[in-house]
Amino acid sequence: MKKKVIIVMIAIAVVVWDINLRKILYGFKGDAITSPDESKQDSAQITSVNAPEGPAFNPEGRDPFGPAVIKQPANSTPQKVGKPTQSETQPPPWRLDGVLWQEGNPVAILKQTNTDRTEMVKEKGVVEEMVIEKIEKDKVHVLYRKKAFVIQ
Repeated sequence: MKKKVIIVMIAIAVVVWDINLRKILYGFKGDAITSPDESKQDSAQITSVNAPEGPAFNPEGRDPFGPAVIKQPANSTPQKVGKPTQSETQPPPWRLDGVLWQEGNPVAILKQTNTDRTEMVKEKGVVEEMVIEKIEKDKVHVLYRKKAFVIQ
């Protein structure tokens, strides 16, 4: 009696295995199992409809440690070189995001206000046109376009 039960269980397992194998090989089509030719035609139609649209993959990638690239609009005007204007007296476009404090070697974390760019700088470090003069626990003294500012 036990042999018959084992044989029936093995037969059921083989049938279930065969059904699952066909679904894997030919795709899931509900409960119906189709031939390989039909499933290839259907999958070709599905992939062409569901193909993702977007930028092409760049195998070289972007340097994660490089600065963020800021794209300027095509209709933007180039910056004028020459006489200083009032815009040069504005404070630097940075805010203090944090300070890593260690006696004799503090590091400031500065975040640019209009972008997601973040810089970690030490005293006497340079970021764009800004020279870091002194780092305190809650503020940073900088020299920006030959004028002194405090970033908090």
